[in-house]
Amino acid sequence: MTYPSNADSVWKTSSTGPPPMKTIKKTIAEVARELEGAANILILSHENPDGDAIGSSIGLALGLREFGKNVVLANSTGVPERISWLEGAKEFVTQLPPLRGFDTILLLDCAERERTGFDLSGVPEERFISIDHHPNTVGVGRKVLIDTQAAATGELVLEILLEMAVRVDAKIATALYVALHTDTGGFNYSNTSRMTHMSASILIDRGVDPAAVHKHLFGNERFERVALLGKVLSTLTMELDGRVATCVVTMEMLDEVGASPEDSDDFVNYPRSIRGVEVAALLKEREEGVFRVSLRANTGVNLSLVAKKLGGGGHKKAAGATITATSLEEAKKIILASLEEALGGAAS
Repeated sequence: MTYPSNADSVWKTSSTGPPPMKTIKKTIAEVARELEGAANILILSHENPDGDAIGSSIGLALGLREFGKNVVLANSTGVPERISWLEGAKEFVTQLPPLRGFDTILLLDCAERERTGFDLSGVPEERFISIDHHPNTVGVGRKVLIDTQAAATGELVLEILLEMAVRVDAKIATALYVALHTDTGGFNYSNTSRMTHMSASILIDRGVDPAAVHKHLFGNERFERVALLGKVLSTLTMELDGRVATCVVTMEMLDEVGASPEDSDDFVNYPRSIRGVEVAALLKEREEGVFRVSLRANTGVNLSLVAKKLGGGGHKKAAGATITATSLEEAKKIILASLEEALGGAAS
């Protein structure tokens, strides 16, 4: 099969959001040149990382090492167990290494230093390069690559590696395929585009085993995770006249079944699948007075704006935030009030 060259890659664009295709391609080339000139690179991604954050980081790190670069991977909250099988996952450190040893700090799948969970406030902007696909993000660094039409940051990383003429082997390809697979819900979400499938096709050609990846992600469940799912689904409620479905995860539930917080990462998709539901919300108790909410939409409501008002961020149809409240009930009221406003009030 013949694949288009980097120069022929097609990026979906719109007149209101992302930059034109030529601008995206030009920025990809500029980022590639910057990385070619760097020697010691620190790759950071957002706290509570998903498959895109980890897969993109690993894929880019492995690719840069093909160029002889010294690369260190760090994430403030570590790698989720669900994707810990990826080659390179054990390399991540959770403490910020001394920054004086790095000429370049890459922010992947987040373009804002605050989202890493590390204190980077005193680091000069010119030391950063940001690569992201999340909306409502300005970005920080001497080069900023943000394409909100990319389904995953993994798409952008693949383009950069191809621009650098890196030999994308099976290890790199698998990491980037995980990035695409997880951020598109197994290529089921509406963010899945022609470019996503083109990227996946290239990665499969480079050695990815799609069935093996799927089994790792969805066919290798721990008993504790399934037991937790049963408890979480028992909390299912319909709110705002059936427009919103909610579930909750408490610390008590985790203790009862021996599960970890990350075991519930994709549980929000269960209430989302209910007929007629416009928005699903999964509220997770992190510690006393601190709650994490995951939001998913089936309609046109912009959840990235909802999450941003709550101090978080994300995409139009998938977003999240961490909020403080005196109780689970108060946290739920805060979220429902924000969703009611976004939905234009509850249905009558």
